[in-house]
Amino acid sequence: MCLVIGPLLALAAFFVSRELETQRESVIATESATATIAGANILNSLVHELQKERGYSAGFIASAGKNFPAELDLQRRDTETALGHVQANAEMLRGRDVQLYEATQARLQQLSDIRVSVDAFDLTVPQMAAFYTGTINMLLDLARPEFVSEVAEAKRAADALTLQRALLLARTMVGGAKERAGLERAMGATGLGGGFSLAVHDRFVSLGGGQQALLIEATNLIDGPGWKASLESEPEYQAISAARQRIIAGYETGDFGGLTAPEWFKISSDWINLLRQRELSLGADIEALKVEVLADVKQTYRELLAIGIIASVAVTLFAIGTFEWMIFRINRLTKVVDGFAKGQFDLFIKGIEGRDEISRMARVIYTFKQETLAMRRAAEELKESDEALLNAKHGRVVDLVTEGLAALAEADLTCHFDDPLDPEYDKIRSDFNSASERLRGVLALIARTVEDLDRSSADMKSSALDLAGRTTEQVSTIQETTGRVERLAEEFDEFGQDVRSAAGMAGNARERANGSAKVVREAVSAMGRIKESSEKIANIISLIDDISFQTNLLALNAGVEAARAGEAGRGFAVVASEVRALAQRSSAAALEIKVLIEESGRQVEDGVSLVDRTGHALGEISEEITNVDDVLTRISRTSEAQISALHSLSEAMGVLNSLASQNTAVAETTRMASGGIAAHASDLAGLVADFRLHGTAQAGSAAVRAA
Repeated sequence: MCLVIGPLLALAAFFVSRELETQRESVIATESATATIAGANILNSLVHELQKERGYSAGFIASAGKNFPAELDLQRRDTETALGHVQANAEMLRGRDVQLYEATQARLQQLSDIRVSVDAFDLTVPQMAAFYTGTINMLLDLARPEFVSEVAEAKRAADALTLQRALLLARTMVGGAKERAGLERAMGATGLGGGFSLAVHDRFVSLGGGQQALLIEATNLIDGPGWKASLESEPEYQAISAARQRIIAGYETGDFGGLTAPEWFKISSDWINLLRQRELSLGADIEALKVEVLADVKQTYRELLAIGIIASVAVTLFAIGTFEWMIFRINRLTKVVDGFAKGQFDLFIKGIEGRDEISRMARVIYTFKQETLAMRRAAEELKESDEALLNAKHGRVVDLVTEGLAALAEADLTCHFDDPLDPEYDKIRSDFNSASERLRGVLALIARTVEDLDRSSADMKSSALDLAGRTTEQVSTIQETTGRVERLAEEFDEFGQDVRSAAGMAGNARERANGSAKVVREAVSAMGRIKESSEKIANIISLIDDISFQTNLLALNAGVEAARAGEAGRGFAVVASEVRALAQRSSAAALEIKVLIEESGRQVEDGVSLVDRTGHALGEISEEITNVDDVLTRISRTSEAQISALHSLSEAMGVLNSLASQNTAVAETTRMASGGIAAHASDLAGLVADFRLHGTAQAGSAAVRAA
């Protein structure tokens, strides 16, 4: 079905997709034109404001700031507003021409500096006009549409999109004329304010002619002279034309008929505003035509889409209907052929008179039906002639099989047929003989195996009895060994407890030895402090001895001086004598104390030495106790491992005892099973003995009788 419908749908989809693609391109072109129009509107608004600012700046510079100061400030604000719209749509405008857009943005960033220079009168009118004019020209280039070739055919083709582009180009021409009008305004204001030079006058005249050329071209694009005629009938146009004539006529004489720079500026500004109105009017016409074009294109797109869907559905329904009719006819022929396979040859075959492929199939099936009926009639005639011969052959086969089966029923495996049958049935005879021989061999092998099994079962029974006795002895031995292992485990438990107790006492002894060593170390430290104190006391005694010696000398000197003084110094001599005696006693006492302290120091040193030896001895004792504790700990761990091993051995002996008991039961079961096997072997030997496996009897008479 897909092979039938697929190509039709593909063909319909191809044509529909081509039309839809064409309309989609129209929609894209319309949307592109819409974007172009929107961008041009934004850029033209900025151009208009820059043109006005250029005119006010020219008048401001030419009059040295006397004319248009307020108007210039207000116009700059309007320009900033238009510039803000441009910045807000930067991405859309950048797509028109990236390099030109970047260059224009770089120039617009200089606008603030130019304004400062204008306010400071650092620029001449030509310098100022050159910046503004260059910027405006770049903006006009950016706003100019890229489509021009289609516009020439706008009058001959009822293509609304092309007409829309023609209007857009006409608006661009009007914008260009407005730009030249702005330059003309600046040139006129400059000439009227400071005098016309030849260059300014020529530039003034060429700008007026350029405006006329652009307006004529725009009139041709708009299709008819009526637009320019209506423009020329406006008062602003007539006023600017008269002012131009007065300036051109007064260039030679210097008499401009009383026309001043402000008057000219107002007249030219009115003319520029009129051009701006016509530019906006063209923009409104473009917007209206844009909506109409976009609606028409989308409507056409929807209509084509609907037509495509309807055509696809119609093609699909037609293909499905055609396919279903073909399937119906094929199914009808299939039922006829299926009836032939079931033997129903009385079915009527329809559609054999047509010329299509299915009718040819029907004719072929009809021919097959006729030939099959003829073949069936011939087969029935042949069947009747061969049936008698076939029955005779079958009878001999049945007799052979009957005799063979009867012999097998009587357990006679010596039956063998030597007389051959007909070739197509002789394989039955040979197969029966082969089966009988194989069965006879199998039963003979079974008989020998039964005899061997009988002998083996008797040996198994004897071995099972012997195994049961030995297993009983093993159980008794294992039980006795298990008891001894349990007693040994108990003794090892007691030994382990004793070892742990000894290890605990050794640990206590080690702790006490460590405590004694600590006390000895403290005693040594105390002895050291006593020795230090003794040394300090000895130093103090030495100081006292020195003081006593000095005091004795002083007392001696005092006595000498008292003796020299005579009677007046007698009392002082007595005091000096007492002081001397006291100093001598102090010196003697200090000497005795020093001797005692030295003796005490020697005894303290002896005590320190003894305490050190005691500490060393205690340390050695502590080390020996630690060694004993380590040995006892290892013995304890070893005994615990041995106890654990003995417990494991005891458990293993228990498991072994259980296994031995199970072996006893298994041996008894084996003995009983071997007895059962022997009994079954005897029964099987009796059954095999019933078969006749040897003899010379032949069974070919039945085949001869059947022949």
